[in-house]
Amino acid sequence: MSKEHRNIGANAEAQTGDSGPESDARRTLALYYELNESIRRNNPHRALELARRSLDIATRNSDRLWMARSMMQIGHCCDILGTVEAALRNFTEAEKMFRDCGSQRDQAGAAQSIGIVHKKRGNYDAALEWYARSLEVRRALNDKRGISKLDVSIGNLLRQTGRVDEALERFLAGLKISEDLKDVYGQILALHSIGNVYFTLEEYQQALEYYERSLELNNGQTDRQTEATTLCNIGYAYFELGDGESALHFLARGLDLARVLSDHRCILSILSVQAEIDAQRGRTEEARVAAEESLRLARIHADEMTIAQLEHLLGDIALQESRMEDAHAHLSTSIGMAERLRHAELRSRAHLSFSRYHERLGDMGQALTHHKRYAALREGVRDQSLRVATQRLQSRYDLEHERKEKEIYRLRNVELNRALHELNYANEKLQKVDRERNNLIDVVAHDMKNPLSNILLQVRQMLRFGEASQELIEFTRDVEFTVRQMLDFVDELLTASRLESDGVPINEETFDITILLRQLVTGFSDKLENKRMRLNLNMPEDECVVSTDRRGLIQVVDNLISNAIKYSPPGSLVRVRLNRMSGRFMLSVEDEGPGVRPADRDRLYRKFGRLSSRPTAGESSTGVGLWIVKLLLDRMGGTIKYRDAEGGGALFTVSLPLHGALHEDGAGQISQEH
Repeated sequence: MSKEHRNIGANAEAQTGDSGPESDARRTLALYYELNESIRRNNPHRALELARRSLDIATRNSDRLWMARSMMQIGHCCDILGTVEAALRNFTEAEKMFRDCGSQRDQAGAAQSIGIVHKKRGNYDAALEWYARSLEVRRALNDKRGISKLDVSIGNLLRQTGRVDEALERFLAGLKISEDLKDVYGQILALHSIGNVYFTLEEYQQALEYYERSLELNNGQTDRQTEATTLCNIGYAYFELGDGESALHFLARGLDLARVLSDHRCILSILSVQAEIDAQRGRTEEARVAAEESLRLARIHADEMTIAQLEHLLGDIALQESRMEDAHAHLSTSIGMAERLRHAELRSRAHLSFSRYHERLGDMGQALTHHKRYAALREGVRDQSLRVATQRLQSRYDLEHERKEKEIYRLRNVELNRALHELNYANEKLQKVDRERNNLIDVVAHDMKNPLSNILLQVRQMLRFGEASQELIEFTRDVEFTVRQMLDFVDELLTASRLESDGVPINEETFDITILLRQLVTGFSDKLENKRMRLNLNMPEDECVVSTDRRGLIQVVDNLISNAIKYSPPGSLVRVRLNRMSGRFMLSVEDEGPGVRPADRDRLYRKFGRLSSRPTAGESSTGVGLWIVKLLLDRMGGTIKYRDAEGGGALFTVSLPLHGALHEDGAGQISQEH
């Protein structure tokens, strides 16, 4: 029996005195409460019966505080039994009664329980709102233990919604409070949750370290439910690291403990992992048995995301076993739920499975349709994954750096040297991670470039010489468009990597920029034609000689014109002007798109600085183009400025010195339209 539960019974007696019918009723209610707590997990039906009997006694005595506490017990039992609507109804009514009674600690617990139910139902915004209400009350009470646990709960929710940097900050705050309070249980939960963050970041070795610290601190005595979950996660981490034997060992330990505890949620999680491992190893019968039991438990707990994932897994298993009717039923359910849950990754995998299903049936038309949907969704998932991974690395760097700085200011003078040493070591590790990230991007981009070029060559050969249906021709053109976009994406990543490592020297050449501009503008004909756009080039009639890096200037102009086309509506006009002024040439690129919002201008030239505006025809964007332009111009002694165009749109102006800086400002201009 927990200290809090004992206090509830003690408070009841203190409030009512030692005798009288009301005192007897409250003592009975306190006993019911404690008995319910002790049997609820293993015998929820019996606990529900006791809670309803307790509510009946409290109602007869018009005791609103104990009516609310009984409703909380009923809600917990309903949650375990999978009747989440009833759980939410009882928690909500109890929270209102606690507020009316002025019982703040009970009110905070009820608000947190409401948040947990909303989280299970996938209503993450509502869950965060109720967690915030609970946190506000606990802060008013200076309930540090409760604040620590809520930090972990909020962090888990943030992690599930992709806000990993904020989640890690919450977990570290919760861990610090638990360490100060010497709260072993709070430390176990926080360490386990930090392990989950690193698991989400696919840093499985670091995740293992935190899971093992949590398991060691738990030592089978403090929280056996968390111990079972930790064993499961250790098993999954070993599986991701390629150690199948260790994975199965820890999963089996976790499953045995979860069955002893009748912890159905943990059993569900472990069986789901085991089913996935067995399916990947080709043990379809074992995988099907584990997945079906997991699905039954997921339905009991109304866990829609897990249900959707298991339906997809069972569809794949049925497809391997040639049970085509079962495969169709499972995959249809999975894709419908994935669309309702707006889960792009699961939707893409379901379409790929459906493509294989129709291919097995010989229906190549449907197979092609589903494969197109898979490719479109996968493209978005891939781009999003790269952006999120980069943002996570940056966020982790900022968070770790800030945490170390705060630690330094807190330390006493005698500890300052040691703290500085630790900070330098941490910074070196972070810089190593940053270098490894850049190296990884460089390697992946290089490895992608040759295959993509080969694919583009083959596709163009098919379009030029192949004989195929109109549908296949259209699909081939879509592939060509996508591959060209990916090649542009790869080229920008490689350029960014070379510039950041100072590996690109500035090679000064003397040349006529008017000739260069005519050549570059011709290369945009296809892009302009695809969007029914026009480009007007306005330059001096005579030559305009500059001494600068020719390749660097080509990249600058190419980026600015590409962006103008990319963010402009179909049928609009792009204007490129070249002028001489005070010994410099001024090159401006103006479009008729939405321009750059004031809120975006601070990150206009920032690496991976994604802006609010989006390409108007589904073109890809890496977020490094203007960063490359600014870096090149800085090295070439040039400048770039932005302002809104007079008629709306964006106007970028580049300035570089003329050769010798002796030319007169030119008045005679030639105009050319493409």
